[in-house]
Amino acid sequence: DETNTRKVVTDEEYMDYLSGTKGVHGLKAGKAGGIAGKKRFFHWFLEFPEVFTPSPAGEGRGEGKGGFDCILGNPPYLGKSSIKSAYGNCFQNFCSWYYKPASGCDLVTYFLRRDYELSKNENSFVSLITTNSIVDGSTRSGGLDVILKNEGLINFAVKSMKWPGSANVFISLIAITRTNNKNVTRVLDNYEVENISSYLDTGSSEKPYDLNCNEDLIYQGCKLLGDGFILNHNDYDKLISTSEQHKKIILPVLNAKDINTDPEQISDKFAINFRDMQLEKAKHYKDAFAIVEKKVKPLRFTTPEKKSRENWWQYARSRPELYSKIEGNKECLIFPCTTKHLSLIFCNANQVFTHALFVYVRKSYRDFTILQSILHNEWARKHSGSLATILRYSPSNCFVTFPFPQNLSDEIKTELECLGKEYHEFRRKLMLKMKLGLTKTYNQFHNPDLREFSNDDITTISTLRAKEFQKQYGKETVNLWKHIEKTGGTCTFNEAVRDILHLRELHKQMDETVLKSYGWEDIDLSHNFYEVDYLPKNDRVRYTISPDARKEVLKRLLKLNHEIHEQEVKAGLHAKGKTKKKQKANTTEQMKLF
Repeated sequence: DETNTRKVVTDEEYMDYLSGTKGVHGLKAGKAGGIAGKKRFFHWFLEFPEVFTPSPAGEGRGEGKGGFDCILGNPPYLGKSSIKSAYGNCFQNFCSWYYKPASGCDLVTYFLRRDYELSKNENSFVSLITTNSIVDGSTRSGGLDVILKNEGLINFAVKSMKWPGSANVFISLIAITRTNNKNVTRVLDNYEVENISSYLDTGSSEKPYDLNCNEDLIYQGCKLLGDGFILNHNDYDKLISTSEQHKKIILPVLNAKDINTDPEQISDKFAINFRDMQLEKAKHYKDAFAIVEKKVKPLRFTTPEKKSRENWWQYARSRPELYSKIEGNKECLIFPCTTKHLSLIFCNANQVFTHALFVYVRKSYRDFTILQSILHNEWARKHSGSLATILRYSPSNCFVTFPFPQNLSDEIKTELECLGKEYHEFRRKLMLKMKLGLTKTYNQFHNPDLREFSNDDITTISTLRAKEFQKQYGKETVNLWKHIEKTGGTCTFNEAVRDILHLRELHKQMDETVLKSYGWEDIDLSHNFYEVDYLPKNDRVRYTISPDARKEVLKRLLKLNHEIHEQEVKAGLHAKGKTKKKQKANTTEQMKLF
């Protein structure tokens, strides 16, 4: 009726309230306040009318008070995959629409954007505690990146620190100001700097483009969705004894833990894999099918995904496109999706790779050298996500955008190929000699205290207590010493040290050769031990390139990314409506340059 109509706030009016261009009063304010009290809604412009009501003389947000002078907060954190289940589809859709392009972000991004909206146009501050994922992927591009493009300036930041409470969480501290004064002091990780980007570093906030030439080269492994597919050695032997035909559908299954912790980097488990078989064909493998029917089918009937329920004997994601690319190869290049140290390995291609692994489909030690180099590592660290020291590699953000060196000579191709093969083989033998996996091997690689022990050192060690030993020689050195002492069949401690030092030298050679392949020999990489600002303060010393070299390398890689993208645009590879088949044909021609 007419009475209720006068109490209804239209969408246009609501947007005026949000922007501060119109004050809230009368029946509409009363009605909204009543509902808010009942439903426990919170309307900023109703609670703080003196802050948001514009002055009589002005129009537009900047003419009146128009917002808060300062907002301090610790907003809630919730990953993008959890928002829908926690608050519903409507809430998630609204956030994605209203805060466009902030789609698929952590919940903290929406709070950051909202707080910035609520701040006054000039000389206001927003200071928040956020997750350190604020600089990752779509969370960064939909949050900090948008704010910096809309008159925001980051004047203070701590990129990553451990939450001081009991929760095992790493956070970022951020202060943003609205100001026309570009000379405002900026402090990053307690150092005064000239600029703080949306990555919370001193580089550029400019983002790289997707490169057509890098498409369809990396795939994630299979998502099984059912532990019932997994077999131990005894189960495998029993099935094979009943029928040799089972070898066609049972393969070793490799996961990230096998890669990072096992010196041999092989699996002790197997997986039943019916691939894309229809039900009747899968039933031909009677005993294996019976296991899946008993252990997987009940679980699959509880999943909301229709395809996984109906095709319960198949993996939820069997990755046929991946296996078609590596079919016939003896080996392929793989690496974990999340890892402390970005490390690639060649392994047997005839395996089931789990969704915790990425598979690179070109078998090339030249590519291995480039992807294992510090140049790609630093690019990945900047453009992927992280959790404390853990890199969460994102192919869509850091591989599809990565600019490989162009127009390589046969000589440099051979050099890259030989160095990569030498490095990979030496590292493999070193892990076997020490009986250490990749993660612990690279912990020693990045150990600044590592050195050989003299006889006097060994005599001293025998008299030291554990804490004194660690204080004098360092935690990682003690870890290696104890491992060698208690593990049979390993090399000596000093042999391990000499080989780790040689691995560093090989890595240095690889980095310098990759740099030469780009034609950037004028950059002095200055390999040494440095604190890297993208890692937490308690564990950020790495054997790497200097901060100045890192900054210059990232700047040039971004420039090259833009140049390659521009060439692809001119070639029509990014034209809307262009068929995938045509794009791939053109990309194949372009990749001949590499």
